[in-house]
Parts: sequence; C-alpha cells; structure tokens
Amino acid sequence: MSKWSEIVAPTLEARLTEYWAPYGISLAAGMQLRLQAQTDLFFLTKDLLGWAKLTESTHREICDFFVKKDPSFTTFEEFAKDYEAHERGLKDRVLLVPRGGFKSVINVSDCVQYILCWPAINIIILTGKQNLAVGFVRELKGHFTLAEDGKPAIALLNGKPNPNGQPSNFQILFPEYCILPTAAEMGTQDSFQCPLVPEAKEPTVTASGVESANVGWHYDILKCDDVVTDQNSSTLH
Repeated sequence: MSKWSEIVAPTLEARLTEYWAPYGISLAAGMQLRLQAQTDLFFLTKDLLGWAKLTESTHREICDFFVKKDPSFTTFEEFAKDYEAHERGLKDRVLLVPRGGFKSVINVSDCVQYILCWPAINIIILTGKQNLAVGFVRELKGHFTLAEDGKPAIALLNGKPNPNGQPSNFQILFPEYCILPTAAEMGTQDSFQCPLVPEAKEPTVTASGVESANVGWHYDILKCDDVVTDQNSSTLH
C-alpha cells in the first residue's frame, strides 16, 4: 500500500477519485464533504466521528463556540494573523458546560478539525493529570487509525465500534491523514504525528499534565481540559 503522506497537491484529486470509486463517492461530492468537515464542527463530530447523541438544539451552539476555521489559508500562521488583524473573535475562550455536555468530545473533534485544515499545526493538550491528557490524545489518534489490513476501521457510534460494522466515513474521506496501527506509525502514547508531516520537530498533538516541564517546545494551540483537580485546587500554589 502506498503511503498517503507521499501525495503531493497536484495528484491529490486524481488519487482521491480512484480511492473513492469503490465507495460510490464522486470527486465533487467527496471534496464538498471534506470542506464541510473542515468548517462545520457539529457535522464533523456527529456525522463523521460518530457522536450520534449530539443534538442540533443543544450541541450546535457549543460547537459554534469554537474558533471557525478557514482552510483557504495555506498555513495556520496565515490564518491566525488574519484572524487577529480582522478581530474575527476571541482567541482565548473558556467553555463552562455541565458534566455530560460532551465538552471533551467536541474538544477532541476541534483538534481533529485543526489538523484537517493545517496538518503542520502543533497542539498541546494540558490537563490536571498526565493520564487524562494521554486519554485525550488516544481518543484523537483513534479517529485516524486504520484497521490492521490498512483499510478504514469500523465506524464509531458514540465512542464504540458501530454494531452494523460499516467502515469509517471519516477515514474514507481523509485517507491521507490516517495511520496504520503499528508501533512505528502510532508513536508514543502521549503524542500523535500527522503522517503528512513526518519530519516535524514537535508532534502534531502532545499530551501534558500541568506539572510537566515543556521548556523549549513551541505550540500553535493550547488546549486546557479538566486542569483543576482535587489536589491542585487545595492550595493557593
């Protein structure tokens, strides 16, 4: 199987046309769905990543809280500078939703969307305990991980394999972003490296606890998720 990371832009559409043919997806339809996934977080989370319990009336508003991305910008740096220059919204945001509101699920999906728009991006996941951040990265990595035979994995339904056994539409639409479930491609448990940028200095996504040392690392996006614990909230320090 050829590595999708070797695809260059001029040949991408031809390769996708060939790849989608057995699934009955035309190039025009597939590219439109890819763009929708890059720009509509609710669609990406519910329809492609399998969180069917999300509802339009409740979770659309939460999804729209996150930064609206514009993949027409070639790099994240270009997007970020334009975003700031035109005051398109706050960069620093705090989402306060009760337990069970799918905050972390949508937060993982938001990271997936950043990667789909700009594969060379660097994101750090900061939680109160390192193991929570590792779990966050594990869930994210799972969306990109193919079956052992290199074909799309079974689609997820609310975090579990879909009982009807259908392949992941997400992986079908974005095959060049996916990795094999081998040690070499999976990397460490606390990081994910997008296969489109295999030689990057920092991983695409890194897990970290609030007490970990990250001196010398540079990140484009800081994601704080459950940073307050029983231990670190008991003192002023």
